[in-house]
Amino acid sequence: MIDRVKKVIRKYSLIEKNDLVGVAVSGGKDSLVLLHILKKLSKNYPFDLIAVTIDEGIKGHRDKTIEIVKKKCKLLGIESKVYSFKKELGQSMDEIAKRDRKLSTCSYCGVFRRYLLNKKTRELG
Repeated sequence: MIDRVKKVIRKYSLIEKNDLVGVAVSGGKDSLVLLHILKKLSKNYPFDLIAVTIDEGIKGHRDKTIEIVKKKCKLLGIESKVYSFKKELGQSMDEIAKRDRKLSTCSYCGVFRRYLLNKKTRELG
């Protein structure tokens, strides 16, 4: 698996020397495995990692996974940032869901999550 990730990084020039690589980490298996692989690769290549997690503000949805991400990052020695819809956008997803809207809640959540990930990773460098 690590060799496949290395090949893709090289093929598409995804990581350059001294880059700060922001990894969107939900706390699920896929993002945690990616974080672990990139941490292993960072030992031989000069780049830094930061984990970015978005708390959408859906009651009972992210509480456990945010703690999982924080513990994993501490174990791996990776800085972890958590950004919330409430703090960054002024409303939680639960509050947005209560409003009269034309699209499904999932549509709003996906757009806002991507917006916030892009905004915060640009700010981080």
